[in-house]
Amino acid sequence: GNVQALRELLLVVTQSTGSRLSPRRIGRILGVSHETVREHLSSFEEANLIHTLRLKGKVSESMAAPKKVYASDTGIVHVLSPTVNLGSLVENCVFNALRRCANDITYGQARGKEVDFVLPGACYEVKYSDKVSRDDVIHLEDLRADRRVVVTRNQTGKIGGIDLVPFWRFLMEERRESQSHPKQVADR
Repeated sequence: GNVQALRELLLVVTQSTGSRLSPRRIGRILGVSHETVREHLSSFEEANLIHTLRLKGKVSESMAAPKKVYASDTGIVHVLSPTVNLGSLVENCVFNALRRCANDITYGQARGKEVDFVLPGACYEVKYSDKVSRDDVIHLEDLRADRRVVVTRNQTGKIGGIDLVPFWRFLMEERRESQSHPKQVADR
């Protein structure tokens, strides 16, 4: 019934963490309408189970583009989808860390490549691999940002004007940053 459809949708969403979601495609997979999928996704977001990101850009383009989805708690991902990709989990953790100190987070595009997170004055890309090359990150140089960060597995340094920061260090720095500059949350 309805509860089973909700469970299946939450499973699809947790398996898609860090990906762009198409309510039409998910509706076809689950055998429900895309309107039902949108309603349930909205409910999941209201219940703080997930967060969605829109594409940075003109409102008309942003509204038409698929939203990226992240779990509010990666524990949900582990429970529902134990085979999730480690890179996707790291990307989800980076999103949750950024969310602690920023409200205005979107994803972007440059040179035909996706940029994981775009904030006012900064952009972040998650490349959870042992070796990040210039080709992996050159598209970040096209974005207007004071700070460009690539979160890596262990690699440190710079590629042009792009900082390479290991995941563990990113979490420590963002924790310090969020404690010194907590985000302003508007009253609801």
